[in-house]
Amino acid sequence: MRRVIETVCSFLNTAGGTLVVGVEDGTRALRGVPDVEREEERLANAVASSIEPQPSARLEIVTYDGHDLLLLDVPYVAGPFYLKAAGKDRGTYIRLGSNSIPASPEKIAELERVRAGVGWDQEPVAGLSADDLDADRIARWFDSVGDPPPTPARQRGLGMLAPIGDDLVPTRAGVILFGRDREAHFPAAEIRCVRFRSLDKSEPAASHEMDGTVLDGIDQALAFVERNTDSVPLISGRAQRAEVEPYEPVALREIVNNCVSHADYSIEGASIFVALYPDRLEVSSPGTWPPGFSVEDFKSGVSLRRNRAIARILRRLHVSEGYGSGYDRVVAACRSGGYPIPEWVENGPQIKVILRPHPSVEGGEPREAEAPEATRQTPEERRTAILDAIDQSDRPNATALQERTGIPGRTLVRELGVLRDQGLVEFVGPRRSGHYRRVTHPAST
Repeated sequence: MRRVIETVCSFLNTAGGTLVVGVEDGTRALRGVPDVEREEERLANAVASSIEPQPSARLEIVTYDGHDLLLLDVPYVAGPFYLKAAGKDRGTYIRLGSNSIPASPEKIAELERVRAGVGWDQEPVAGLSADDLDADRIARWFDSVGDPPPTPARQRGLGMLAPIGDDLVPTRAGVILFGRDREAHFPAAEIRCVRFRSLDKSEPAASHEMDGTVLDGIDQALAFVERNTDSVPLISGRAQRAEVEPYEPVALREIVNNCVSHADYSIEGASIFVALYPDRLEVSSPGTWPPGFSVEDFKSGVSLRRNRAIARILRRLHVSEGYGSGYDRVVAACRSGGYPIPEWVENGPQIKVILRPHPSVEGGEPREAEAPEATRQTPEERRTAILDAIDQSDRPNATALQERTGIPGRTLVRELGVLRDQGLVEFVGPRRSGHYRRVTHPAST
């Protein structure tokens, strides 16, 4: 009976569920329940007397294939629910895969916040002032979407600031996204990137330490994957060769964005982790699914935001496109490009997304790997071609420059970065609709 009560408790605290009594564990063979009416009463009394607060569950008798079974349908309810005999700290259970496990202190705290309707990221950080948010970083990000820097009142509306008494101070969301000293307050709120030579974590080969906040870390993580993988020619029989990236870029960005939005930053020492292996790419986010939410909800487009303020700000900055549509965009992008659909796994206290490379890439090599003409140019020749293309184009973006020069996408991005560092070109306007132009230096006198 204790296992049954633990399972009911874990259903209440996680995403609901149905317990079937009378089916053998493992084999799932039908055994039925002898004297089913007596057992129904015993189970109802056990659930009512063993769990605090008083749970709401529906118990019924059904007959299937000649066997009497008990069905206990348990809804998700904002908890935490726990075994009275063990107390809240030791008797709170959650569902992880097909197992019921004791909840960590951080998970219990999250269950209590959900019941109170308070988001962890919306709470103010005592001892800080509005000046502890980096005004330059805020202005740069909002300028990237064509917005002026938000006023203190608007920052409060977005969840970057919250009142303590008569003062507005940064929230956890504000510090995580825009804090001057994010590392001092939330050192684990970062994206860590590592490439491994082996199929496990035994042989690390390269790593990247994030500079700035997780907002800056998104592009840094994507750049890390670019630097450590090679695009390959895709032979299609056409006059021009197309390139294929090992991992679908739109899907990868969406997955990393989603991790930043939904990570459980309250877990001490846990960070978003991008791990590149010879045969796969894994992106891990700390925390299980939010209470009342499951992987089925995620795939069906249901939206439940763990970090309400962070999600609101990312949507305002066009980092996230909308609520509940991320899975569909990932699947659509992968199907369009012929990539395997990523796999979402609840792996202990984290959600892991596993991406497999494009079928054209085998062990990092193309099936037919003759390099396009543009890749045989010297760096100087490529940069000259890019500058000429900018001069000859009207407000060109990276796609237009790639079409005009024939330089592969990854190489083009790298060479544009060099030209920007040299002060020869600049990018003007929002990230999604801006363009490149030459930098005009004033004549020296």
